[in-house]
Amino acid sequence: MLNMKLRQSSIAILGLILISLSSISAQQITDTTGNFLVEGRKLLQEKKYADVVNVMDKLLTRDPSNREGLHTIALSYSALGNNIRAREYYENALKFYPADVDAIIGVGVSYSNEGRGEKAQEYFEQAVQLDSNNVLALTNLGKQLSQNGKISQSLTPLRAAWKRAPKNQDVAFALGGAFATAKVNDSAEYYYKQSIMAGKDTFEVFFYLAAVLHRMGKIDDAIEGYHAAISRNPENKDCLRALGNLYIRTHQYSLAEEEFNRLIALDSTYTPGWQGLGVALALDNQYARADSVIHLLMYIDSLGAYDLLQTIRNERSRLKAEDSAKSRGSK
Repeated sequence: MLNMKLRQSSIAILGLILISLSSISAQQITDTTGNFLVEGRKLLQEKKYADVVNVMDKLLTRDPSNREGLHTIALSYSALGNNIRAREYYENALKFYPADVDAIIGVGVSYSNEGRGEKAQEYFEQAVQLDSNNVLALTNLGKQLSQNGKISQSLTPLRAAWKRAPKNQDVAFALGGAFATAKVNDSAEYYYKQSIMAGKDTFEVFFYLAAVLHRMGKIDDAIEGYHAAISRNPENKDCLRALGNLYIRTHQYSLAEEEFNRLIALDSTYTPGWQGLGVALALDNQYARADSVIHLLMYIDSLGAYDLLQTIRNERSRLKAEDSAKSRGSK
C-alpha cells in the first residue's frame, strides 16, 4: 500500500514538473519571439533590411506562422529588390491567414514591381473585395489600373480612397498622377498640391506638379516647381533638362545655359545636355560658342550633332514666325 502511494505521489510530482517545464518552455519561446520582433522593428526603422532578414529568419524558425515576422521579412526583401522572395513570404502568410488583406496587397506589389501589371491588378482587386474600405488596397488598385492604361477606371478606387482618407498624401499623389496621365491638368494640379499640403515632400511630387504647370502655361509656377524638385534631387537629368528647355522657350538663354552646363557636368556624354546648350547659345546669338558645342558633340554622338543643327534651324524659324506675328498684331 505504501509503495503504491509512493508511486502515485511520484507520478503526480512528475506531472507537475512536466507542466511546469512546458510552461517555462512556452514562456521562453514567447520571450524570444518578442525580442526578435523588437529588434526587427528597430532595424526596419533604420532601413537595415539585410539585418532584418537575418533576425526574422531566426524568429520564423521558432515560430513559422508569426504574422508580423512574415510581413516584416517580406517587406525587407521587397526593399532589397528581391520581389520573388518577398512574394514567397507573403504567400506563406496567406497559407496561415487566407484573408490577410495586407499580404494580398504585398503579393500584388511584388507583381507590380516586376512589371506584371495585370497579375498585380488581380490581387489588388481581391484585396478590395475582402475590405472595400481599405485605403491602401484602393490606392494600389487605382495606381495599377492607371499604369495598365485604364485611366477612367482608375479614378473610381482612387476617389473612394480619397473619400475615406481626405488628408492622405499618397492617395492625393496617386490621384494627381491619374489626372496628369489623362491630361486633366487642373485636377492634376489640385491633387498634387493637396499631396504637398498633406506633407509629401519628395522630388517626384514637385517634378510632376511642375510638368503639369508647364503644360498649363503657368510658367513662373512651373519654374518654381522645377527648382523645388532639383533642391530635393540635384542630379536628376530629366528635371534639369526640362527646366533648361523651359528657359529656352521663355528666351531666358543665360539661365538655360546654366542648367545645361550642370547637366554636362553630371554626365559629359549626355547628348541632350549638349543639344540644349547649343540651342541656348545659338538663340542668344553666341554663334562661335554654339559651333564649338556642335563640334564637341560630333565626337560624342554624330547623329545628335546633326539633330542639334536641325533644332537650331527650327528654333530660329519659330522665333522669326513669332516676331512676324507680333509685328502684324501691332499694326
